[in-house]
Amino acid sequence: MHAQYEITVIIPTFNEEVNIANIIEAVNSILSANNICGEILVVDDESRDKTIRIVQDLTLKFNNLKIIVRHADHGLSQSVVEGFNQANSDILLVIDADLSHPPILIPRFYEEIKKGADIVIGSRYTRGGGIKQWPLKRRVLSLGATGMGRILFPGLQTL
Repeated sequence: MHAQYEITVIIPTFNEEVNIANIIEAVNSILSANNICGEILVVDDESRDKTIRIVQDLTLKFNNLKIIVRHADHGLSQSVVEGFNQANSDILLVIDADLSHPPILIPRFYEEIKKGADIVIGSRYTRGGGIKQWPLKRRVLSLGATGMGRILFPGLQTL
């Protein structure tokens, strides 16, 4: 496959009308400011609000923006995999639509991949990371997932 873009930023969505325009604008701004030829790929699970319409309208403004609306087998993981399958680049980055993942870090992740890293993961548990106003259940689940990641990928380095 011939890669059309240097990086694809995948944004899985479901009912994100409040955030979607802001995250798309922010990602596009970061890509442009850093001279990164990037695709923004929104993968939506049939949002019932205005998310789909907002993204469709923004495709008229941004020629690097594409939306895929999934009609079956909904879920975050399935949306991410669909984004991987539909991406027009060899470097893939997944970011939440709610701005909890700072788009300003995209160039740093991109540079680490260009330097030879196979995978780059942002974590709330490293220097500079943080968790604000999370309920106890979400904190426990997040810590458990982080622990599992450390077991599965023991060679990971933190920046």
